[in-house]
Amino acid sequence: MKRELARVKHQSFGLMLGYSVVFAVLLPPHLALRNPALSGALKLAAGLLFVHLVLRLVQSKRAVSPVFLALVALRASLLPGTIAHNGDLLTWGFESVRLIALLVLLEHGLGKGRVHAMVVLKGLANLLLLYLFLNLAMVLGGSGLSTSWGPGEFEQTVYFLGIRTRITDVIFPAILAAVLVDVLDCSRWQLRSLFAIALGISQIAILDVATGYVGLVVLAAVYVTVRFIPGGVSLFSWRNISILGIIAFLGIVIFRAHDSFEFLISEWLGKSMELTGRTVIWDNAIPILLAAPIVGYGVNDAFGAFVPWYGSILWQAHNQYLQLMHDGGFVGIALFILLLLVAGRQVDRAAIGLREKAALAAVYCAMTLMSITEIFVYNMGMFYLVLFLGGCARLFELGEE
Repeated sequence: MKRELARVKHQSFGLMLGYSVVFAVLLPPHLALRNPALSGALKLAAGLLFVHLVLRLVQSKRAVSPVFLALVALRASLLPGTIAHNGDLLTWGFESVRLIALLVLLEHGLGKGRVHAMVVLKGLANLLLLYLFLNLAMVLGGSGLSTSWGPGEFEQTVYFLGIRTRITDVIFPAILAAVLVDVLDCSRWQLRSLFAIALGISQIAILDVATGYVGLVVLAAVYVTVRFIPGGVSLFSWRNISILGIIAFLGIVIFRAHDSFEFLISEWLGKSMELTGRTVIWDNAIPILLAAPIVGYGVNDAFGAFVPWYGSILWQAHNQYLQLMHDGGFVGIALFILLLLVAGRQVDRAAIGLREKAALAAVYCAMTLMSITEIFVYNMGMFYLVLFLGGCARLFELGEE
């Protein structure tokens, strides 16, 4: 009996490591993509995984999910602008392949019963925790790489996950994956969750990321509300959070409602009312976007940079909806919102426990509100990972096997 248990545990461990490797191919850290040879190998591996997973999907004759259809439609909407403006078809193709493969992998793995779902989530959670640990090691060791934009005009330090502000991309999805694992594993001490939170808070504090502070406050407030306050689940349904994100975008980016909270922003966060240059970037971006409003400019070879800022440097829009409008115009934004609503419908209808509901709502709300001044659809596309986990929520409902 002991030998059999040991054999099963060994097989599960090997399977978990296998999933971690596959997730690493589909969610490569920024530092890996800076090496041309490694970046090329990762892209080739992602392409092979895509072919394998899509063939398995076809052979299974399983109906494709609404989230899958919404994602494919969104990625397809970025193609006309990319072609019309002589954009980067290779980058568009790689990102499309990577995201579709990631979704198919999650839907396939999480749909094979609760035990297998736990193995998949452990593989994902452990990888993201490793990413955060390696990034923290580089931060504490002062071993980041110095990089500059333009002819020495703007310099920043690049760590394992990217520049200073990019740690938020991974922190919040890592917390979500860790909580889901601890819940499914019936963990008494919640060690993965505590480790993820500790790694996140420490790096946000050390690097002094204001957006991260906001995200942590939102995360805590939403989690407590959903978990412990009657009506919290309905209040912070994914549909309501999606609507809140759109309202916040219009209020702050378009109508500058944050000007009414000058004391909070200036005194508490220590930021200027320009939000560290964000409002200048938005003002420069909007006229450019309105020149190609329907299908946008498509995917370029500059990691989405298109806004003149800081001398001769081109920058991203520093807002998720403005960036999506650059890539796909109003059509792209409409299909992105459709993806949010379709994934949210799966979460809101899933018969999962209160802790999972709270974690999913808290992380989704935090990243939605942080995306007012940041972009999480680039740099590993971690916002999509949260959407995919939400879209798969009904596959690991409590009690299923």
